[in-house]
Amino acid sequence: MINLIFFISFSVFAQDLNFNSFFCEEIKKPFFKTVEENGVKYVLPNRSYSRDFKFPINKDKSRKRIFIIGESAAAILYSNKDRPKGQPFNSQKDFEIIDFGMPAYDSGRIRDVFFQSLDFNPDAIVLLSGNNEAFNEPCPGIKAELNRRYLNLFYNISRIFSDEREKLFNYSLEIQKKNISDMAEAAQKHGIKFFITTLPSNLFLPPNGERPYFPAYIKGYSFFDNGEYEKSFSVFNEIISTKKYKNEPFANYYAGLCLFKLSRNIEALEFLSRAAAYDYRMDRASKYRNEALKNLAHNKGAFIADLEGFFRGLSSSPLIKEEFFSDGVHWYKKYNFLVQNFFLGILYKNFNLKKGDISVGYDLTKEEPEISFYYAFSSFAGQSDLENKINERTLYFISKIMKISGKYEKNIKIAQKNLREKKLYGIKKESLLSSLKTYFAEFYRRNGEEKRAVDILNSIPEADRGMLWKKIHFLCAVDLKEKKEIEKNVREDSDKKGFFASYSGLVSVESFYNEEESEEKREEESLEKIIKGDPQKNSKAKKYSDAGVEKLKKNDIKSAVDDFSKALEINPYHAESLLNMAYAKRMQKKFQESLNYYSVITHNANFYKKEIVCSAYLGKAGIHSENRENNIEKEELKKALKFCSHESIKWLKDKLQTMENKSK
Repeated sequence: MINLIFFISFSVFAQDLNFNSFFCEEIKKPFFKTVEENGVKYVLPNRSYSRDFKFPINKDKSRKRIFIIGESAAAILYSNKDRPKGQPFNSQKDFEIIDFGMPAYDSGRIRDVFFQSLDFNPDAIVLLSGNNEAFNEPCPGIKAELNRRYLNLFYNISRIFSDEREKLFNYSLEIQKKNISDMAEAAQKHGIKFFITTLPSNLFLPPNGERPYFPAYIKGYSFFDNGEYEKSFSVFNEIISTKKYKNEPFANYYAGLCLFKLSRNIEALEFLSRAAAYDYRMDRASKYRNEALKNLAHNKGAFIADLEGFFRGLSSSPLIKEEFFSDGVHWYKKYNFLVQNFFLGILYKNFNLKKGDISVGYDLTKEEPEISFYYAFSSFAGQSDLENKINERTLYFISKIMKISGKYEKNIKIAQKNLREKKLYGIKKESLLSSLKTYFAEFYRRNGEEKRAVDILNSIPEADRGMLWKKIHFLCAVDLKEKKEIEKNVREDSDKKGFFASYSGLVSVESFYNEEESEEKREEESLEKIIKGDPQKNSKAKKYSDAGVEKLKKNDIKSAVDDFSKALEINPYHAESLLNMAYAKRMQKKFQESLNYYSVITHNANFYKKEIVCSAYLGKAGIHSENRENNIEKEELKKALKFCSHESIKWLKDKLQTMENKSK
């Protein structure tokens, strides 16, 4: 399974969470259950790890019933019981507010909760969704495995071509929009007010993973660390101007940080938003996702709760202040009274009620040091290369910890206490502590205290000195200009243009741009060759595909799908098989799966014959037409115009004109 598919907001889970149970088993259960107490029927959670709620089936007619559904941003917003006291939501006479927020739920899982909640007569539903749309498919079974294979294919292409990152993001966004559209339409049908929330993000959190160590990047880091922000921005902006690195997260992140340091916040917002959107983890909503949700709300007659805009207002800047966040998306709970008041203001306005007293607040400032440590540990979750790469997110949380409490020895004791008390699945606590110490060393190195960093590194037992230790020890040697140590590491490294050679300065910056240009060309040629496929394999794939078509004619869809699957195992890009599989899935009413197969072709349109691409776009348009998504249908038909034959173009133009006339 690829790392992309299973990224979890680890720190907000119960300590004894079993991932498979949470994502795969519990999801099969109804979300709610009812019990009777003293003649009154109540609704309680039925899934493990759910929010603690209890409310009567028959609602109080003097109050509006409000459900909050969503992911961890919803889960941290409100405790259904008065813990802590003084929550604005709890002081309401006009509203009965119940929170069903579930950590790490994506829009598909949230949709499931939404439709079940309709049985309990809400007057309004507030949705918080957008930070978990990175294709969580951790479950066993054929369906999940096929989806993983498709995503794996799509993800690997995205790592080759920069513009594929954008396509990966857009693909994720389309899935989310479809799920939320279903909710909005159902809410409208039931006469329920539906509020779609834009989610705030900490754009100062770095992208996940290790910084690229190409020479041009290293030059940019050096300028940035020395406070030469204009020069650093110039370097990263030049990197971004190349086709392959247009949407590379770290180049955009550092370009944005440079502009922020230069007080050019409006420009910084664009680069930092791109870094968040195209980060492989896709675990922050970003302004692009929020803008799409605003448009969706407008088109579907839903309401917008612009929480992102609210936090910008608090920040008096287009960039939301870093200090509001405990990580990349969760605000500190001490700000919940502000957030709850924000939602109450919207509810009072949209229900045309006289605004009550909503100024109650509380403070939880003591949470900050503890939660920063927890997120530092959490950044290790899901890291298969824990002991090999310098994860910038872990370093970010180490920096936050040191700002709160600048004493290394004290922080190590706190870390040891946390490790004794918390369960971290799949991670050896001993190696984690050594890795954590190594990150503290890197913190000191980046802050100009190389000798302190070396002392910490030398205190780590030799048995725990892996590649992570070796890299940071080497970087200290580079800073301290220890020539023998530098030469030793470069000589031992088999990759003569890798991490050690690049940081030692042995690889030129000029070669980076020359090689990237030729590499892009080679990779495009390689992908074209893969898509065209081996003639013998294509012939075999076609036999299965043709057999599937014959079965489709006999309405044996299940057997046809089996044949198309066999064809695509031989060549995942085989054009006829993709089109046939997409058509079969549409016949089964599995519209999203059908769109997935069409998208393999449309996302690689340059490498297929025009009539094939035309058919794929027309197929996608047909699905959206069947689902009455007229605006999306129209967009797909417009795209088809570029690829369809002259005979089809007249029909397409007439069809589009008819749609335009109807919309007027």
